[in-house]
Amino acid sequence: MYLNIKFNGTKQWVFRFYWEGTQKRISFGVYSDVVLKKARSLPQQAQNLIASSIDPRTGRKNIKICQQSVAKRWSDPRIISTSRFN
Repeated sequence: MYLNIKFNGTKQWVFRFYWEGTQKRISFGVYSDVVLKKARSLPQQAQNLIASSIDPRTGRKNIKICQQSVAKRWSDPRIISTSRFN
């Protein structure tokens, strides 16, 4: 993992890895948004996905989709009103 500094001054955390024989990169976020402690733990999570034969770029997208669907269900009033607690 390294800190990529662009010409315009933007800084972002980047993790470089190999997937199916080619070098890939994944960004973990902007330097000011992701603190160093969290940034250090994210490559380990990516390496765990690679060890499980999951591309970390698509694995992250799937996690975000799952989180969004859970949040959507949680905030849906139809689901809440049909619960057995009413």
